[in-house]
Amino acid sequence: MLNGDNDRFKGYIQYKMNDLYSKEANLTLFTTRTPTTFMPLLEDINVNRPIVCMSGAALYDAQALKYLALEKMEKNDAVKLNKLLNKNGISPFINTVENDVLFVHNDELNNEGEKLYAESKKNAAYGNYSFNKPNMENVVYFLIVEEKARKSQIVEI
Repeated sequence: MLNGDNDRFKGYIQYKMNDLYSKEANLTLFTTRTPTTFMPLLEDINVNRPIVCMSGAALYDAQALKYLALEKMEKNDAVKLNKLLNKNGISPFINTVENDVLFVHNDELNNEGEKLYAESKKNAAYGNYSFNKPNMENVVYFLIVEEKARKSQIVEI
């Protein structure tokens, strides 16, 4: 399991994954991450199959650098969810995809975790960070950055 943004597949697992890909094995990677965080982790792996990412909301071609499939949220659902979160003092990072570019939007930073996350996205490859309102027709993924103590409160919302 790779936890940090600077982690890499190393040693035997890197060798084995490249070996399997070279033999055209049907090896599918699944991640909760967006391409901005998983692509750098895979720089030493010759991935030749689409990657299921964003918790299953997208299928990404790591060679062509494009999305093969996206499960976008209904606009009304995305708007309602965003209003509910904002009403409860939560400022989510809203991920949209337009023309094969991932945009991470956030219009208010409420805690240190959000500030750190936003800072990490400002110059990230494979995406664009925007401190403004997103086009709610293209929402693929909401990300909430909060302290663990707020986790149960958020689940209750």
